[in-house]
Amino acid sequence: MQTLSQFLKIIENFVSEQRFWGKNTSLYEPIEYMFSLPAKRVRPALMLLGYQLFSKDYQKALPIAFAYEAFHNFTLIHDDIMDQAPLRRGFPTIHIKYNTNAGILSGDALLINVYEYIRKHTPSEKLDKVLECFNKMAIEVCEGQQMDMEFEKAQVVSLTDYLEMIQFKTAVLLGASLSTGAILADASDADTEFCYELGTNLGMAFQMQDDYLDVWGDQNQTGKQKAGDIINGKKSAPYILALQVLPEYEKQTLINIYNTDKPQQEEKIKIVLGLFEQAGAQQAIRDLKNVYHSKTVQLLEHISAPDENKKHLHDLIQILLDRNV
Repeated sequence: MQTLSQFLKIIENFVSEQRFWGKNTSLYEPIEYMFSLPAKRVRPALMLLGYQLFSKDYQKALPIAFAYEAFHNFTLIHDDIMDQAPLRRGFPTIHIKYNTNAGILSGDALLINVYEYIRKHTPSEKLDKVLECFNKMAIEVCEGQQMDMEFEKAQVVSLTDYLEMIQFKTAVLLGASLSTGAILADASDADTEFCYELGTNLGMAFQMQDDYLDVWGDQNQTGKQKAGDIINGKKSAPYILALQVLPEYEKQTLINIYNTDKPQQEEKIKIVLGLFEQAGAQQAIRDLKNVYHSKTVQLLEHISAPDENKKHLHDLIQILLDRNV
């Protein structure tokens, strides 16, 4: 039985051994750079922990776990381009370090390699089921990203629409990671579905914590631009939750300031943070995160695996939701 810390070391060693090279080194160098950056490796860890719920020979799932991490990195490369983000994990993003075209093409090449890893390393009798899960997740991630882009043009977004967006953009990848591990370990259909729901609810709570850290986290710990969502007018949870409770005048003030480039960046952040504080947005997002956290813990209890096998998955859940990075 592998602990979470042991799995993370195993994953990191496996990642460091993978190479993406071809005739044109400028296509693959950004991929190598992306994998060299510090990362939490949440998705592959979830897959291996999902596998270990039902079987011990986790090595069989390791290449597919890496494929999911590679897919995650592909989405980050393109997401950073769309958001014009300057930093990823405390380092320059690929389109800043190289250029936008390099980011687009290297991301595309990485996605193609993801499918090759899945094709090559999935047992033939499980390939259809694994691909069905992956493809459903991948298109939903694209749909969620499109919703996120469209929200940037809207001044107000409902909480219902926001929750659907983060479910697709973020949460389903965690759900698919955990449930694919279950599929590879020959879990029952019922347990596989429980794993998917658990991972998805964990992903919802995970994104709430991300939104929280974007506003109130320490940039030196998060490795991301401080208050990037405020600067870019991203319709994240603090903004949406604040609009639900602010009086009409303050609500309109927040809408107007949040959706323009004026006043100057520092002044905009100061005013928005003041309105968030007035609305109690900091506690509201914690409360919403805890709703999904509770669902995650309840679903873990429903999975028909020994408690000993569940312990390390429970540890990961707590670490992800208590993190400062």
